[in-house]
Amino acid sequence: PRGNLRAVEIVGGTVEGISQTVVSTGAGGTVKRIVAGVGSRVAENGVVAVVEPDGASPYTMAKAQYDQIKKSYERVKALADEGAVPQETIDQVEAAYIAAREQLRAARKAENVPAPFGGTVIEVYEQPKSKVGPGTPIAKIARWDKIRVEIEVNERLISNYSPGQRAYIVAEGDTLWGEIEKVALGANAMTHAFPVWAVFPNPGLRIKPGAYVVVNVITRTAQSALHVPMDVVTVKEDGAWVYTVTGGVARRKIVKHGLRSEGFLEITEGLTEGEKVVVRGASLLSDGAKVRIVN
Repeated sequence: PRGNLRAVEIVGGTVEGISQTVVSTGAGGTVKRIVAGVGSRVAENGVVAVVEPDGASPYTMAKAQYDQIKKSYERVKALADEGAVPQETIDQVEAAYIAAREQLRAARKAENVPAPFGGTVIEVYEQPKSKVGPGTPIAKIARWDKIRVEIEVNERLISNYSPGQRAYIVAEGDTLWGEIEKVALGANAMTHAFPVWAVFPNPGLRIKPGAYVVVNVITRTAQSALHVPMDVVTVKEDGAWVYTVTGGVARRKIVKHGLRSEGFLEITEGLTEGEKVVVRGASLLSDGAKVRIVN
């Protein structure tokens, strides 16, 4: 028969949120409070944890400096409107004001660990009263209304993959369709496999970050392809063949085959549509043997 075939590569991988990161401290000190625990929703720039710094508060000092420079900046702006201040002075004061504002933001982040984007806290690594240093991981935040799965493909198969290919996951009896987002140009030095990333929608947040899923990637399709059940084709080193029946006699037909698809094999040469192919007992036949068709 003829029909549409698709070659599917099946490979597993671990789920992560489409946006996912670990937030860390900006300065050393003691964790004073975990504001957002596991499962908590946080807004962009929302506070995840509060850290009490060792020694004087960088935020308090930065705030005092910012307030002082801000007042100077506002005075210079007022004078500038009257034309009483040269442009060079205006530029210098404005640069100092911008620098102080950025220092204040950095100091605020050092003591109030912020979320870089809106999401959900999925892991917390520290507890109140823990001593931490600069860069200590505090929590992991993810957004997983859409998910990304990293899979690894060996060198023999990587040429079958390209961005934009359709892929699907079967979850709780439902099929989630997505696509290949990116294919690495180089292999992992440890595994010698090539990382490939697939993305999928995740309605209802059913698939959680960290879960292992099986990804089905459609690497090739054939439209209206002539095909037969895979087990009726005998494949040897010297070629492949099937047995057809003409006038009650078995004839061995040399064939060329294409893609494999869900138990079927595409036949690209050697058969024509409508020929009767032996589907049972082919291993007992030889070319020219008499056969009896059993329905």
